[in-house]
Amino acid sequence: MKMAEAGEISEVRVHSITRLGRNQLDILATIKQLTALKVNVTSKKENLSMLNEDGSPNLFSNMLIGVLSSLSEFEIELSKERRLEGIAEAKKKGRYIGRQKGSTENTDQFLSKKKTQDVIKYLKEGECTVLYQ
Repeated sequence: MKMAEAGEISEVRVHSITRLGRNQLDILATIKQLTALKVNVTSKKENLSMLNEDGSPNLFSNMLIGVLSSLSEFEIELSKERRLEGIAEAKKKGRYIGRQKGSTENTDQFLSKKKTQDVIKYLKEGECTVLYQ
């Protein structure tokens, strides 16, 4: 958001609008903030662009984003509900163990992993470009 406020970026591309927030309100707020700063938000999966070529709001995309984010939030809630029902059924049958607490990995082991080293390197360099797919 800092880069958008500084005028350093003109477009944010995401694979899907669902990557812009945890729920419908987050998604819509993120889009609103970015488009208010004249940053175009484009979504590959939905093939949407939030701003027209002249920088004006794309009204069709705005309407569609509202509908799609509502459907996405609905789908997430249904998935949570199904998962909890499955867990309850497994508990009844004595087959549910649940997440094991704790980790067998100590701090040194975690910090020595390549992925962890890469993240630390990028953080130190101040470059954290995250690609969501």
